Amino acid sequence: MLRLEDIKNDSAVNGIEQGQIVRIVTTDPVGENALTVYYRTADG
Repeated sequence: MLRLEDIKNDSAVNGIEQGQIVRIVTTDPVGENALTVYYRTADG
């Protein structure tokens, strides 16, 4: 399982969009146990 600490800018992550690997653009912490994640899919 992916931990919040593992979600870094420019990393590739599986499981955010079903059946796709996405590229993390940036993240913003929203409290102790949450992130707002901005990402890009393979098709933009």
